[in-house]
Amino acid sequence: MTDNKKNILIECYEHVPTYDMTLRDFKRYTSLLPINVRGKLTKDIIPEDVSWCDVLIDVRGCNPLSAHLVHEVKKLGRKTVLMLDDDMMEIYNQDTSYDSTVFAKSLRQVLTDVDCLLTSSKYLGEKYKQCYGIEYALVNTTVEDSQFVHADKERELHDIRLLYAANPRQRSAFEEFIVPILGQLYQRYGDKVSLTIIGPNINIEGVGLRVQKYPAMPFDTYRAFMDSHSFDIGLAPLVDSESSRSKYFNKYLEYSTNGVCGIYSNVLPFTLVVRDSINGFLVDNNPDSWYETLCAAIDNPELCQACVNSAHEQILQEHSLKAVATKLFTDMHSILSFKAEQSSKKVARFMYIKYLYFALSRRLISFFKRSN
Repeated sequence: MTDNKKNILIECYEHVPTYDMTLRDFKRYTSLLPINVRGKLTKDIIPEDVSWCDVLIDVRGCNPLSAHLVHEVKKLGRKTVLMLDDDMMEIYNQDTSYDSTVFAKSLRQVLTDVDCLLTSSKYLGEKYKQCYGIEYALVNTTVEDSQFVHADKERELHDIRLLYAANPRQRSAFEEFIVPILGQLYQRYGDKVSLTIIGPNINIEGVGLRVQKYPAMPFDTYRAFMDSHSFDIGLAPLVDSESSRSKYFNKYLEYSTNGVCGIYSNVLPFTLVVRDSINGFLVDNNPDSWYETLCAAIDNPELCQACVNSAHEQILQEHSLKAVATKLFTDMHSILSFKAEQSSKKVARFMYIKYLYFALSRRLISFFKRSN
């Protein structure tokens, strides 16, 4: 019955992809789990939201307003959770600007107040558990069978379509490991191989290879583009760094669901999910290894198709809505089954007034800091 369902409030300071995806997935979980879900930006939360919720999930938590909200909601006897899909503390600690200093302080406050860290990265979960003494639960991205491209990927050697799709800021690995071997690929295969780049604006001249470039696209536009284009081999070079180890293997899901055989750097997070020559290829981070693996993939279309098929099977088994929701409810049972004592609207309103006062104070402080 609805009365037995637990109320989950998902909050974020602004619309970032992590918030949108977290809200989308939790709304999907409502068909399988005894929960109600409500999503709001921090500035739009009202006393009724605070009184309504049993659990607050704060996405990223890297601003003073969210940190204060988490603190006040915790004082009202609610469970609080921080959702992170990136090592935000590492990012802010590398930047000495005023904003980054404030964001890092806010995140430390949230880590002190929350009952659990929800993350897609085991590496990040273990790191924050050790550094901040916080328990964590892992969550996977949900993928349904309808999202897969089930096209016949038999291909002839004269038409090998390579794909590199990445964040425009993440270009260094491609420039270091892939660009130096493009000329060699052209010498070996000529016009039998083409390359499509989506996102980074990488200057490639004099390699001979046919190259098409597209700017970064919103997620829905990118999905539509992939639905209308066909690629054989996807490239996912990634520099091994403290920040990259905490990322999620989205590229594996992205390439595999589109029927593309992926070649991935032999580093975290790809080593958590990719089995070399089984559901993709793992390659050491140097140009020679990338060249050898690329040639092996190009010359063995049957093996590439077998990798795609294996990836589909693994994803459907571990990333279905039922699998993800069931595991999450088991791992977070004490939180997702928690029912808070209903606080009076008067108490919630008092907490909310404090919250608004804090928000106004922060805006004034930021204004004067920037004015000076």
